[in-house]
Amino acid sequence: MLQFGDLSKMLTIKKLPYLKIVITLLGLNLATGLLVIFLQNNLPPEVPLLYGRAYGEKQLVDSIWLIIPSITAVLAILINTAVSCFIKEKLLQQILITTSIVATILALITTIKIILLVGNI
Repeated sequence: MLQFGDLSKMLTIKKLPYLKIVITLLGLNLATGLLVIFLQNNLPPEVPLLYGRAYGEKQLVDSIWLIIPSITAVLAILINTAVSCFIKEKLLQQILITTSIVATILALITTIKIILLVGNI
């Protein structure tokens, strides 16, 4: 039977696969989120984010919601890292880390493009 002590030994930080990449990705998402917060005065009250919806007002959200892509990427990173801790196969770990990299890049591009599109910068 698996006990809490056994689980904590399995999940030591040094055993996390690709730890430097994970920390870099989390830092990039944190920086993107902080950029959105610091640029609130230069953004309009509403920005287009929900491009899957019908054209017009349905696409608009409050400008603070531009942190949603970064939060989604952080969740993807955390889930992929947790799953890769329990997988022993190197290829699957690399696929999960690559997915985290892609999620971070897409979140960064989305946020920056929207800021440049509607921001007063």
